Amino acid sequence: MRSYPTDSPQAVARIVSLALLADGNLHPRELGALQRLQFNQAASLPEGTLQTVLRDFCEDLLATHAAAPASTLTLDDTTIDALLDEVQDESLRIRVLQLCAAVIEADAHLARSEFRVLQAAARRWHVSIDRLDLLRALDAAHV
Repeated sequence: MRSYPTDSPQAVARIVSLALLADGNLHPRELGALQRLQFNQAASLPEGTLQTVLRDFCEDLLATHAAAPASTLTLDDTTIDALLDEVQDESLRIRVLQLCAAVIEADAHLARSEFRVLQAAARRWHVSIDRLDLLRALDAAHV
């Protein structure tokens, strides 16, 4: 898997891409949420960078999991932690978690795999999930 500079817009975009793809589906509402939140401006991404990072992330996933059936394509904790470690700035971490939460909630379905991404980030970054105002969504989803 390729790496990006610490706290770079590409590192942020890849973590958001992880949230987008966590449940195996890229729902139009999730992309719409990113547009409403003006993700490109918030992450200082030039136009088209999210699409490039998303495509590169998919290529990396396919290259590192070539032998696994698509339905079982999951990332281990070590890989997820390595991706998360590319964001070190505390305020940026909070913003990334908020963006991921907004993306995950956009399709009105919270999958266990999506919650796993949020849990991993909160654990790795030492951020309480209640700081993200997610308790209502988690309770509603009975995760």
